[in-house]
Amino acid sequence: GILVSLSIFFTAYQILKSAIRNLMGEKPSDDFALAIKNIAEEVSGFDIKLHHLLLHQYGGHKEITFHIKLAPDMTISEAHVIATNIEKAIYRQKGVIATIHLEPLDGDDSPPLIPVTSKTQGL
Repeated sequence: GILVSLSIFFTAYQILKSAIRNLMGEKPSDDFALAIKNIAEEVSGFDIKLHHLLLHQYGGHKEITFHIKLAPDMTISEAHVIATNIEKAIYRQKGVIATIHLEPLDGDDSPPLIPVTSKTQGL
């Protein structure tokens, strides 16, 4: 009885571990990561410091999420256009939906704290 129970527990653990890893994301292969970096640099025209790549799989559906660093003086609109163009190129070339997180190129990776003004304190 105990051996059968342990066998069932171990099998269930292996199945859950694999399913959760696919949902939460895992590091893509080095070749795939390099292909994504090359697409991003080709579209943007410069080294975008791509990092924190995670590949997510939901059945036959694949998505990739990653971060890129852009010039801090770039407007949100300019950065959004670059990210959107990279996402579209990745889908065209790899058939994978991409979601990109934008970061400023210099300074600390965490944004500075912005004081709450008296105008927004009542919200």
